Amino acid sequence: MMNGEQRPSLIQQSAFAIPRSRYAGYWLLATGYSSRGFTLLEVLVASSILTIVLAILYGVFSQTLTSKRIAEERSTLSRTARVLLLRMGEDLQASFPFASENARFVGKTRRTSTFPQASVSFMSFANAQLTNVGREGDWSEIAYDLIPDPLAPTLWQLVRRVRLTSESTRGSRQDEQEAEVLPLLSRVQGLRFRFFDGRTWSEEWGEDQTQARIPQAVEVELVLAPADKPGARSNEQLEGVTFSTLVDLPLARPVGTIGRFGGSS
Repeated sequence: MMNGEQRPSLIQQSAFAIPRSRYAGYWLLATGYSSRGFTLLEVLVASSILTIVLAILYGVFSQTLTSKRIAEERSTLSRTARVLLLRMGEDLQASFPFASENARFVGKTRRTSTFPQASVSFMSFANAQLTNVGREGDWSEIAYDLIPDPLAPTLWQLVRRVRLTSESTRGSRQDEQEAEVLPLLSRVQGLRFRFFDGRTWSEEWGEDQTQARIPQAVEVELVLAPADKPGARSNEQLEGVTFSTLVDLPLARPVGTIGRFGGSS
């Protein structure tokens, strides 16, 4: 050996190594650490807990999305119904008795096993140009009624029919087939009109004693079907959402009209 130094033999090295590994095992046992991995039972328990937590989170998230979608659909439905009822109210407020013997204001209601199906027609002043031959300030015959909804066989579609009857159309022939039909709203379950004669409410108008005048007020009730639920059957009856409004008719009492309006005192 160089410089008189002696290297430890292999026996001496192994003698020193044995206590070290023994001490390392004692240290692992004393501190609670183990060199072995997870057992199959521990993996299964951890997986089950994780699955339950994920299922709960998914249920909460799915319910939140469903509530958000329903709220948005209800908001859209409410906004559409308000705009439609406002339009109907404007037309009704502009109605007038066409003649002293026949006001040409007719309301009818058809009762069904589920929802009422009503219609109304009346003479009204037009606030805007309705057709190419119409002029602002002309009067017209307006009607609201229900027709079958082409996209939903069990529901109805609300339409607005307009037929000009002013001097601007006197030279041309006007009849029901030539009336302008404007679809307003789909997925309608029911429509009802109630008419106030100053004392009582009724669902019919324009016959016998009410033929020569228009009602003092009209109540409009519209029932709309919500959007289809996922997984719902086609023949399942959905719970409808009802919207209503009350319209006063300022020209309810007959007043003196001049020549071309066709009325008298």
